[in-house]
Amino acid sequence: MGDPALSISIVIPTLNAGRAFGTILHRIMGQGQAPLEIVCADLGSTDGTRHIVSQFPLARFVEIAEPPGPKSWNGAMEVARGDVVVFLAQDAVPGNGDWLTHLTAPFMDPSVGGVYGRQEASLESDPLSGFRLGQRFCREAHWPGLGATGGAG
Repeated sequence: MGDPALSISIVIPTLNAGRAFGTILHRIMGQGQAPLEIVCADLGSTDGTRHIVSQFPLARFVEIAEPPGPKSWNGAMEVARGDVVVFLAQDAVPGNGDWLTHLTAPFMDPSVGGVYGRQEASLESDPLSGFRLGQRFCREAHWPGLGATGGAG
């Protein structure tokens, strides 16, 4: 499965993630393969997101000045220290205890430059967020010509 020699940064763009975000962080910490860090790339939260993040030793709160989207993701990647960077939506729950191992296992092959895994919304998340995650996966799961070999948990 995943290469334990690879360090993994999990980047989660956040904006008023809410109390349920603690559940997401707990699920990440319960993975068989622990990440090097969890970078919470915050886009201006005014709720308790910063406090929730402070409760997890591997998590750090980083303020990103860019608007939501690719520029803010690039800003988050610049501060990530891992060999592999995994992006996760703030209300997406890891599917099982081996999610991170399955997602990063393809990197044992040096010809692999990126992988994609389905993200499912937490039951505690906003229903609209869950709908958007589902719609995004349905569109992206059928990208032609990318040489995809299957899902990662």
